[in-house]
Amino acid sequence: METLLRLFSLVSIRRVLQRGGGVLAIIAALTTCGDSPDPISAPQPAELEREPIALPEDEAPHDTPIEWWYFNGFLTDDTDNEYDFHYVVFQGPKGSFGVPHLVRITFGIPGDGSHHQAERLAFIPEESNAPSVYFEKDGWVMRGDGGGNYELAFNLDGIALSLSVSAARDPVLHYKGTGLTDFGPDVWAYYYSYTRQSVTGSIEDASGRRPVSGVSWYDHQWGNLTNRNIGWDWFGIQLDDGSDLMITMLRELGSNQRLALYGTYVSPEGEVLHLGEDAIFIESTRTWTSASTEITYPVAWMVESAPLNLHIEVEAKQEAAEFVTQVSYWEGAVRVSGTRDGRAVTGQGFAELVGYDPKQQEETSNPLPIP
Repeated sequence: METLLRLFSLVSIRRVLQRGGGVLAIIAALTTCGDSPDPISAPQPAELEREPIALPEDEAPHDTPIEWWYFNGFLTDDTDNEYDFHYVVFQGPKGSFGVPHLVRITFGIPGDGSHHQAERLAFIPEESNAPSVYFEKDGWVMRGDGGGNYELAFNLDGIALSLSVSAARDPVLHYKGTGLTDFGPDVWAYYYSYTRQSVTGSIEDASGRRPVSGVSWYDHQWGNLTNRNIGWDWFGIQLDDGSDLMITMLRELGSNQRLALYGTYVSPEGEVLHLGEDAIFIESTRTWTSASTEITYPVAWMVESAPLNLHIEVEAKQEAAEFVTQVSYWEGAVRVSGTRDGRAVTGQGFAELVGYDPKQQEETSNPLPIP
């Protein structure tokens, strides 16, 4: 039986590739192979009477149709050069010949406007006792100790980074404080973040090796998210007054119906406030059209929250931050300015924009995970 399952998995991958699919489509194909749960028939939260997120146990991988560990960050070297990055590992369902991982990286140098990106598919033997994310392949590393500390390493286009990341504040459970985002019988996930982390390490390129330091943001999500055509605008913002803000606007493509708008605010003292739809106003104020795909994305926004007395403008640091793949999307650093309680505030963060590629609206399922 194991041989037949392995053959079926390989045939499924070949068919996806012949149709021009990307590596996330391969992971989607694998959800129907081996002992993995079918995302359409997977038990729903009400059926399972799901337990709340428990940490550090839930830092470890889960047996769900899809799961991911996501970092973004801002670094400065010893000569005041600035860099930003996002680094994510997607894990597909457990199959009969290893666990499929998709790794994606973008790396930006805002000063000279350069933008680098790469992705890689790898099948990694299951580490059943891993306390957190565990990925290591060809110099790309993402490992956690289960206690809020992580090791990151990647290289692309002649640039190599090696980073140590540690939590600067407690993890936050999103969406009403439960950590369970439940938007219907076929869209649910667990979601928590370390909204502020400290980073140290090194960068090496043609000019040599230099120390870097900075801050990062970490998301961990897992659940049943692969069988509905969904788009979203997601923001992870770190303000210079020490507060952090996450906003997710989720919509169903085709009908463009908004499924949810919610947020999480973390005060400088670490207090957490969960924001519902009536507590957030967000509006796009400028767009950018990609020369390579002709897709138009919003790249500037006005954000307001009455409970926070917050009025900010958010804009892309670098507009050309599109990730061109099977279904293209935009992921990039943003700068923030405005007021909080009547006092001037600035900050930085990342935005992720999914669902603007017309090809995605033609798909019967969403090939990317929801934030």
